[in-house]
Amino acid sequence: MSEPKAPRWITVATYSARYLAELPIQSLEGAGIPVLVKGEEPGIWGPAFAGPTSQGVTLLVPSEAKQEALEILEGFAGDPEDDDDED
Repeated sequence: MSEPKAPRWITVATYSARYLAELPIQSLEGAGIPVLVKGEEPGIWGPAFAGPTSQGVTLLVPSEAKQEALEILEGFAGDPEDDDDED
């Protein structure tokens, strides 16, 4: 029996602060799309108390969910990634 293939995670958006990414994260998860959040964690006070960071926050989704994720993220401020060279 072969092992299931692990998903390839790709970047779909970047935000300057975690609190700006929260609504897009919830929208993707609500649509059934798993999301990995890469960036600095704000600590004990939560994302509302953390301002922009030098590294920002990156949202990653499985590659097979890229198109649906980009469609969902279209209505949000931020920097949706639509690089065809990552396919």
